[in-house]
Amino acid sequence: MKLIPLSEYVEKEYSKSVPPETAIDELAASMRRVINYTKFLRQPLTLGMFVATDENGIVYKYPEENQEYLNEISKVCFQGFSVVRSHIEVSKHTLFLKDPKGDWIGHKHDWENHWDIYGKTVEDFCESEYELTPSALKLIGEKE
Repeated sequence: MKLIPLSEYVEKEYSKSVPPETAIDELAASMRRVINYTKFLRQPLTLGMFVATDENGIVYKYPEENQEYLNEISKVCFQGFSVVRSHIEVSKHTLFLKDPKGDWIGHKHDWENHWDIYGKTVEDFCESEYELTPSALKLIGEKE
């Protein structure tokens, strides 16, 4: 499932045809998914939603050798993101958050403590239609 605006998600849930004998149960399940999706959209963005980070928000440098990385990668909500360091002299002290299309959506200078994605919510990225991970789908209550 791709990240979509709440209104589209509600329309999708509403359009599901439900047999009368299971209508009440399916309606209740559908409402839980809508509420969970609303809560998901309102979450403040963290770097750990895009790439695996430690408890301090530091990106793992050597993920393949780290068991903690495997635990944290399962918490990532969006597929295909990476962090890259700039090789351009004027910005060599800058890390960039790169989306699956190769666009830079956030950055952090070495002397700063935060990424410029902070202060935004998941909902701010709905128009990008990023692919959600199984972890994000589980939070919402959607099946993979």
